[in-house]
Amino acid sequence: MENKQIKYEETQKAYWVFIVGIVSIATVIIVYKLQLEKIEILLNIVIIVSVIVISVALLFYKLKIFIDANIMTISFGVGLIKRSIELKDIDFNSIEEIKIPWYYGIGLRITPHGILFNTKFGKALKLKSKNNTKTILVGTDNFETIKKVLMKSEEI
Repeated sequence: MENKQIKYEETQKAYWVFIVGIVSIATVIIVYKLQLEKIEILLNIVIIVSVIVISVALLFYKLKIFIDANIMTISFGVGLIKRSIELKDIDFNSIEEIKIPWYYGIGLRITPHGILFNTKFGKALKLKSKNNTKTILVGTDNFETIKKVLMKSEEI
């Protein structure tokens, strides 16, 4: 039986998503209260935009980094968007901390360095697979902790 003991878990909340969601819902309420339902097209547009914003909020409201005995998984929101890499496939010499430029944005991004998962600007953990088919960047303030956990798994 495989050991699925949690070695590391970090959850980052994307507070900007909540703010956008609240503004979107407030806009629908204001449009409705102002009796603009008579202008049906405007109300429909506001509702459609709000549904899109709320859907994006559910997909990106948090970033979860999870490491167990065998695998590292990075997922957004409710878990529909995720990426996993087996620990045995990680090139441990490639692990480094990099600074993410502001213009890379927030969320799931394809960058010149690899696929980026982040909820805020700043630093990220970068790692590659042994066969160089995957390069993953994860925004985190806990680079040293994650690196230690990954390096311990290399020893096993």
